Amino acid sequence: MFLVTIDHRGAVPILNLKGDLILDYVEHVDEVWNRVKEGQPQAIALNFKDLEQIDSAGLGSLIRFHYESKDKNIELMLLDPSPEILSLFEVAGIHILFTIVTRAQFEADHPA
Repeated sequence: MFLVTIDHRGAVPILNLKGDLILDYVEHVDEVWNRVKEGQPQAIALNFKDLEQIDSAGLGSLIRFHYESKDKNIELMLLDPSPEILSLFEVAGIHILFTIVTRAQFEADHPA
C-alpha cells in the first residue's frame, strides 16, 4: 500500500510518502509531483518518515524528480529517510544527488 499527502511549511510543499514506493504506485506519486511542481515552488520536501521500502521504479522516479527540480531551480529535500533507505541510496550511489535532512533541520531552515 502507498499513500501520498501534501502539507506545507510556509511556501514549501511537503509530500508525505507512506508505505511502499514501488512500481504499482509510481504513477500516482508522479501525478502528485507534477501537480506540486506546476505551482513553481522554490523548494519541495519529500517526507520519507513513513516510507517503508522503495524499488527500482521508485528510485527511478526520485532520480527524475532530482533532474526536473534541478532544471526548474527547485531545491529538493528528502526528510528523515530510514537507515535502510539511506543505505540503499548509498549503495546505489544516488545519495549525492539529494539534500537529506532531518525534519528538525528542515523546520529550522524553513520557518512556518
